[in-house]
Amino acid sequence: ESSTISYPIDWTDEDGLNKNFHAEYLQEFIETFYRRIVELIDRGVAQQKRLATNRVYTEILINLIECLKRDNPFMIRHVVYV
Repeated sequence: ESSTISYPIDWTDEDGLNKNFHAEYLQEFIETFYRRIVELIDRGVAQQKRLATNRVYTEILINLIECLKRDNPFMIRHVVYV
């Protein structure tokens, strides 16, 4: 699903936007924004739950936390793109 949403807005009044169309646009925008944010939060929570039950991920995370707590001069290898 694309993260870009288009909303056609007609410029019909002499002042620019028709007030009724603009109100409908704002309502649709708010509802879409709310729904997409809730979907993203739900997806993130589900991903965190899956990771929490992954033993390899948990082990790596525990080791990373220990390295950070000890101020270990652990060198991170940076990816070199060719």
